[in-house]
Amino acid sequence: MSRVITTTSPKYVTSQSCLTITDNPYRQVQYHPTQANLLLSGSTDGLVNIYDTTISDEDDALYQVINHGSSISHASFLGGMDVVALSHDETLSVHRLADPDENTEEPSPTIFGDLRLKLECEYIVEVLQSSKGVLVAAGSHGYILPSPGGTPDNSNYEQSEHRLDLVPLNSGQQWSIDQESTWRIDGAHGDEIIRSVCIDDTVCYHLNYNEREPR
Repeated sequence: MSRVITTTSPKYVTSQSCLTITDNPYRQVQYHPTQANLLLSGSTDGLVNIYDTTISDEDDALYQVINHGSSISHASFLGGMDVVALSHDETLSVHRLADPDENTEEPSPTIFGDLRLKLECEYIVEVLQSSKGVLVAAGSHGYILPSPGGTPDNSNYEQSEHRLDLVPLNSGQQWSIDQESTWRIDGAHGDEIIRSVCIDDTVCYHLNYNEREPR
């Protein structure tokens, strides 16, 4: 079964498209920051779809499909050229936005895999863009995976600090994580899980979920 969503571009207010979308729950919907006709969606089927909302035919409107491979928890445009995908199993990837010129060879995506062991955290909150650049928000609220191959079960966790880490994600020929420049906020939360982070020039705000459970 599918449902139809009518979208209106914030700039092209006279342009509407009806997109037939699957029943997989959507975790993220976002317009491109400069190309207001492009709409991104990320869902639990592991796909990040990008639509051209000026095209009414649903098949033709599908501009790009990114198969992240596991259920999407967060997806967004990075600047004007890239797309980031984060899944519920804490795997991260960055993909180049498709070029309208079909003869252009697209670069390979940057696949980071499961970030929990690499960043020594329990879960990834989201990837956010701020005046500090692109940051991966990583949370630890009492436990941490002890070794590669561990599973997210409390019996396989060790006690850890309650903290929030903001780790720079830098662009270049390939995206890279700069752990040496991590901004660590000790005691950022207690037992609760952080669900969203917002940063201005001087303050870091975060939204917590107050029921403790491993993601």
